[in-house]
Amino acid sequence: MCRRNKFIVIIIFSAIILSVIIFFARGRGLPAGARAPAKRAEGIPVKEAEFIYDAREKRNPFMALIGSDGRILEPRISRKRDGVIDLEGIIYDSGSSSYAVINGEIVKAGEAAGDYQLIRIEPQKIILSKEGKELEVELNTEE
Repeated sequence: MCRRNKFIVIIIFSAIILSVIIFFARGRGLPAGARAPAKRAEGIPVKEAEFIYDAREKRNPFMALIGSDGRILEPRISRKRDGVIDLEGIIYDSGSSSYAVINGEIVKAGEAAGDYQLIRIEPQKIILSKEGKELEVELNTEE
């Protein structure tokens, strides 16, 4: 088969495949080139579904599993306790994008953390305020 014939066969084959794709898209009630609607998860459209991470009964991912001396540490499970501040981690940025993980919730400066107001986030500690009194909580780097 010469080169010209091969080229014509490829064009015809491509046209047939494109026609079949258009036919099936229109057969589903969609205009040519349109996408199928998003699938629903449990009756909720995919766009509206929101993922919420529940850290209940899970270990703190910021704490090491092996100590500096090489021994294996038992992971401490974070449990919410009323009135107790459990500083689990700090995501520090010298600008204004710092966050703290307090009692399983991600909080930035100015937001409430339980009964406390988060005043400032530093690389290794946070400053909280409750009823006008300031409280410093340092980050545990090892269990």
